Amino acid sequence: MRARVRLININDKDSVYLVLKSMEPEFRFRRGNVLVSLHGDEILVDINAGDLTSLRSLLNGVLKHIYLLITLSESNYDNPGM
Repeated sequence: MRARVRLININDKDSVYLVLKSMEPEFRFRRGNVLVSLHGDEILVDINAGDLTSLRSLLNGVLKHIYLLITLSESNYDNPGM
């Protein structure tokens, strides 16, 4: 089973990409994995899992990290001195 998350219009795309890419090993386990790639202005996050429960678990974890990274990226963009 697979899911893809496409991130577009990210303020600090390079930093978000590097953090997600460095976390790939943390999201790798026996029943699934996460692959992060950069295509133009988009960050693609591909989530692969052997079953629906594993896919849901990985997707939930990845989305929490994405939410945190984007929130931090936007707050730093709005207040660069902070």
